[in-house]
Amino acid sequence: MRYILILSLISLSLNANNNQKIKDFFLDNDFPNEGVAAIMGYLYYQSGLNPEIYDQAKHKKIGLTNEEYIRKTNDGSYKNFINDKAGFGIALWVHYSKKRELLNMCRGKISDLYCQLNFFMKELIEYPDVYEILKNTYDLSTACDTIFIEFGQYEINKLLNQHRIYCKKFL
Repeated sequence: MRYILILSLISLSLNANNNQKIKDFFLDNDFPNEGVAAIMGYLYYQSGLNPEIYDQAKHKKIGLTNEEYIRKTNDGSYKNFINDKAGFGIALWVHYSKKRELLNMCRGKISDLYCQLNFFMKELIEYPDVYEILKNTYDLSTACDTIFIEFGQYEINKLLNQHRIYCKKFL
C-alpha cells in the first residue's frame, strides 16, 4: 500500500503542470470545483493525467514505446491505432469508434492535452444527464459517483468507494 501511495504522489508531482491545465480548462468551462475534482479524479484513475500514455499491457504485442506509438500514429505510419484495442490518452480510450473520433479530431497531434480535453468535453456533452450533474452539483460524492458509474460504466461494488479517493485528491 505504501508503494502505491509513493507512486501516486510521484505521478501527481510529475503531472503538476497537466493538473493545473486540466483544472483551468474545466473551470474556464464553468464547472464547479466539485465537478472539476470528479473529472480530474476520473482522468487520474484512467491515465494519471498523462495524455501521452498508452496501455502498458499492449506494449509488447504492438512493439512500440509510447513515443514511437504517438509519432507513428501522428505521421500515419502506424495504421492500426483505431483497431489495436490499446487504451490511449487521458481517458485511456480503447473502443475503435472513440479512437477513430480522437484520431480525426486530433489528426497529427493525438497526444496534445488540449485536443484531448476538447474531445473529452465532447464526450461528456453526449451524456446530458452526466454533463448537467457535473456542471451543477456542489456535492463531490454525487459528482464522483456520476462520472465513474454513469459515464465510465464502472460497477459500484467493484469500486468499493476507492473512486472517491481519486476525486478528493483534486478538491
